[in-house]
Amino acid sequence: MISPDVSDADAPARAPAFSRPALPLLALPALLLALALLMLAQAGYTGEDDAHYLFAADAWRSGQWFLGVNHWHLRHPHVLAIAASFALFGRNEGAMILPTVVAFLGVITLTVWLVRRVADDWTAVFAGLLVAATPAFVLYAKIPYPDVGELFYGVLSFALLWKGLETSRYRWFVLSGLAMAFAWLIRPSCAPFILLYGLLFLNGYRVPRSRYLAMGIGFAPPILAEWLYYYLRAGDPFYRFAVDMHSLEIPTAHMMGGVAHGLRPPFNAELMAKWVPNSMVDVHWLVNPYIDFLTSPSFGLLYSAAIIAAFLLLRDRRLQPEIRQFAWIMIALALLWIFVTIYVLNLRPQPRYFLPATWCACILAAMGLRHVLREKGRLPAFALLAILIVSDAALVSARKDPMEAERQLAAFAASRDGPMTSDLGKARFFLEQRGMAGRVTIIGEGRRPPAGLFLTSSDQVESWSEKGVSGFKPAPARPSWLDRLWAVVVPQKVYAKLRPRRDLMLAEVPDVSSAPRSSPTG
Repeated sequence: MISPDVSDADAPARAPAFSRPALPLLALPALLLALALLMLAQAGYTGEDDAHYLFAADAWRSGQWFLGVNHWHLRHPHVLAIAASFALFGRNEGAMILPTVVAFLGVITLTVWLVRRVADDWTAVFAGLLVAATPAFVLYAKIPYPDVGELFYGVLSFALLWKGLETSRYRWFVLSGLAMAFAWLIRPSCAPFILLYGLLFLNGYRVPRSRYLAMGIGFAPPILAEWLYYYLRAGDPFYRFAVDMHSLEIPTAHMMGGVAHGLRPPFNAELMAKWVPNSMVDVHWLVNPYIDFLTSPSFGLLYSAAIIAAFLLLRDRRLQPEIRQFAWIMIALALLWIFVTIYVLNLRPQPRYFLPATWCACILAAMGLRHVLREKGRLPAFALLAILIVSDAALVSARKDPMEAERQLAAFAASRDGPMTSDLGKARFFLEQRGMAGRVTIIGEGRRPPAGLFLTSSDQVESWSEKGVSGFKPAPARPSWLDRLWAVVVPQKVYAKLRPRRDLMLAEVPDVSSAPRSSPTG
C-alpha cells in the first residue's frame, strides 16, 4: 500500500517489494483514467493507413495465406490481431480498435509494475496516471495504427529484461527477446530498444554478458518463421525488406513536394527539409521536431515536465544509485529513439512515431513528481499532477474527429430515402457498418456530381463552388454531448477556433442536361 508518510526527506527512495494483490490496486486509478479519456477522445477509423490494415485483416479472415504488397500489409502482429478481433466480435470499428486499446491498457499496467520495482508506490502511480493521460497515447489507442502495439511489445520486452537483471535468470532474457521480436515484426523502427540493449551488453550492466546473448534465443524463432513464410510464398525470405525499401515512393501530403523517391539514406537533408511541422511554430526543419515536443497538443506539458524532472533527479545526490541509473537509461532510450527516428530512418516527426520516447518522458516526469512530493509535500506535487492531467484531458477532448463528416453522412443516409451522391470515399466504411454499402453513390475526384442531392464536407465547399456546385447548407445533425459541453464551457466563437469542425454539407445539384439552352447568334 501507499505509505502516508511522504514528507520525510530521509525516507528511502525505494519501497520493499509489493505483494501480488497490490499491482491491480496501484494500476486501477490510471486504468480508470485511461478508460474515461478513451470515451472522451474523438478518434477511430481514419481511412488512411488503417484502410490497408483493414484490407489485410479481411484477406487473412477469408482463409487465404495473404502475402501483402505494401509495408502496411506486412505488419503481421497488428494485422492478425485485428483479424482475430473481427472473428470474435464482428467486422466493426470497435473490434478494429480493440487490439490497440488493450495494448494501451497493457502499457499502463506494465509501467506501474516496472516503476514500482525500481522506485516506490507513489512513483508507480504517478507514472501510470501520466501514461494514461498523455494525448498521444489516448488518441492512437483509438486509431487502429500499429504504434501502440509496437510500444506494448517494446515495454513488455524492457520489463522482462529488468526482471532478468534483478534475478539473473536466463528465462527472463529469452522472454524479453521474444517480446522484442514481435515489436520488430510490427515495425523495425523499434531498433532503438535493441541499440539500448547493446549498450547495456557492452557495459555488462548488472549481469554477465551471456544473459544478454540469451535474448537472441527468444528473438530468432519469430523472425525465422516469417522468413520461411516469405520464402514459401514469394521465393524471397527478405521480402519484407524489399517492400520496405520502396515505402518512400508512396505519395504523402506530409512532405512539401509530394514523394521522395529511392531508398532512405541516413541524414537525408533533402527529405527532412520537406517535412511539414506538427505544431503551429515553423522555424527551420533542423529545430522544428524539438519545438514540436514542447508545443504539440499530442504531448501537452509532458516533455517540459520531463526535462525539468531529469534536471532535478540528476542533481539529487541522495537519490539511490539504482534509481539514478534507471533515470539515465530512460534518458538514453528517449534520445536514441529520437535520433534514430529522425536522422537514421528519416521518418517525418509525427507524434505517433515517438511513443516510446514519450513513455520515457512519462516515467521521468513521474520521478520528478515523486521528488517534489518528498521535498515539498503533497500539495505542490498533487497540484502539478492535476495541471498535467487536466490540460491533457482538455487537449484530448478538443481534438476534432477527422472523420466527422463521414460519420454524419452515414447517419444522414440512414434517416433519408432517395438517391444521394457524395465525394466522401472514406465514408464507405461507416456505411458498411450500418448495412448501407450501396446507399450512397461515391464519385471520384474531379467528377461533377449528377443531378440530385450531393453531400460533401465543409472543408470542400469552396472547391465545389469554384466548379459550379453551389447552394450548400449544413446537413441536419445532432450535436454530440462533447460539443454541448464545450458550448457551455467556452463561448461559441472561441470554441470554433479551438476545435474547428468538419461538418457534412448538402446541396441540390440541378439537371444541366434539361436546362434551356440559349440559341446561337450569328
